[in-house]
Order: sequence, then structure tokens, then C-alpha cells
Amino acid sequence: MRFDTDRLAALLAERGTTPLEVRNRILAGNRFGITKMGKTYIHDLLKGGNMPGALYFMAIADVLDVDPEYLAGVQNAKRRADPVPRVIGAIIPGIWYPEGEQPQFRGSALYAVDARYAEVSQVAFAVMGDADEYGLGFGQTVIAACYKDAVAKGIEPRPGDVVVAELRSNGRVMTTLGRVENQNKIPRVVVDGVDTDDDTKISVLGIVLHSIRFPRKSTH
Repeated sequence: MRFDTDRLAALLAERGTTPLEVRNRILAGNRFGITKMGKTYIHDLLKGGNMPGALYFMAIADVLDVDPEYLAGVQNAKRRADPVPRVIGAIIPGIWYPEGEQPQFRGSALYAVDARYAEVSQVAFAVMGDADEYGLGFGQTVIAACYKDAVAKGIEPRPGDVVVAELRSNGRVMTTLGRVENQNKIPRVVVDGVDTDDDTKISVLGIVLHSIRFPRKSTH
């Protein structure tokens, strides 16, 4: 996907706002965990500067109240008519944060269509680290069926399913990916590459349905 500077310019005019005001709103709301952005960042984009990073791309679309796909020029409607999952957190494999200090996110992502979860609410997580074993990496957004909602409707993860897992241990928390495996004929969530102990509690937040890759920042 590309970044449509013409649509960005038209949206700024339509919303009666400026590149600097959009930048300030992103920082004021800590949207997608962004805490730093140069004062001329969005102005430079209008002049054909580098492709914005994935989170910046989504944050700009969020402030201007359009889908990221509209700004990418691959969707003509500003907003899809389908229900849109909220981006409610970040998957950062291998990184522990003190409870209450993990990055916070707001925004939206594409709606996933999956017959098994048609009546299950869906949420999204921004991938902020590499998870090569799952074919995922930085700059992707994972769409997941809300685990609590799925269980309430009698749907449990199956062996082989990838899940978004929250680990808690000694006042620390990590949101990462795991896989459901049968252990002694009992489904268990297995998280690779993370040191855990008997005090580590693993909670399932969502059952991964699919992922979306947003544009990476250009290196040219």
C-alpha cells in the first residue's frame, strides 16, 4: 500500500485543521502509544516525504476519522460499513512491563470475516515486535475473536490455534502470542521463548483470526 498525500490534503481541508494540529492531537491522546513526533512530520508527508511508519499511519487516520485503507488509496469509502474492531493493545513478544505501564492504544482495524466467529466480538492488537514463528512482525495488526465472548458462546480454542496471551508474574505483565497444544489430552496454551515459573499466570485475550500488514516506513 502507499500513502495518498492528495487524500491527506483533502481531509485536512475538509476537517478545517492543519498538519500541526493533527500532530498535536496524536501526541495529546497518546494514540497508538506515540509520544514523539516532529512538528513538521505531517507537513513533510504532504510534500511527498517518506512513507509514515505503521503506527503513525494508523494514528493519522484515527485523528482524521477515516480508515487507514482510505488514506492508502485502496478503499474509496472513508469508513467501512462493517463493524470495526478496536485496537486495544500491543503484542510485544519478550518484553516485560510493570503492571499499568504497558503501552496503551486506541484506534481501529479491518473487520475480519470468519464463519465460526460470526457472532463473536472482535478486537485487534498492534504487533510491536518480531514473532517470526507465527509469520508476524512489527507493523502488522492482529485481528482476534474476543476470548471471553467466544467462551460465553460455547466456542473454545482448538489445538493449533494461535492466541493472544497475557502473562503476569511478580508484578510484571507481557502480552504475546501463544499456541494451543494438547498436553495429556488437555488443551494448554504454550508460549515459546519466555521464561516462566510456577507463579506465572497465563490468560487468553483473543483467538487470532488473521493479520493485516500496514505500510512500513520507506527507506528511500
